Amino acid sequence: MFKVMIVLSRKPGMSVGDFRRYWRETHGPKAAAMPGVRRYVQYSSVPGPTGAVPGHDGIAELWYDDEDTWRQSREAPESAASRDDLVHFCDLDRLAYLFVEEDVILG
Repeated sequence: MFKVMIVLSRKPGMSVGDFRRYWRETHGPKAAAMPGVRRYVQYSSVPGPTGAVPGHDGIAELWYDDEDTWRQSREAPESAASRDDLVHFCDLDRLAYLFVEEDVILG
């Protein structure tokens, strides 16, 4: 399984509620429509046990069968629509992509 994790921060001036709502209701269906995506999960940041506010607003996790499937997916119009939509709710200067393979230790 090949996974892409994207660390997201909201646009300056956008409220947490507006960010989450847009991400879930508007952007989510666009990302889920990308070909080859097997699973798509949005993780919204919450304050930690000490009440500290996190430095980012969330992480998106996209699962693909393998890296080739992800590469093919990137060429699709649905993927371009999802990427182009990021400008509406994300601070693009703070966007970070992690390409990962998992090693399950317990589960």
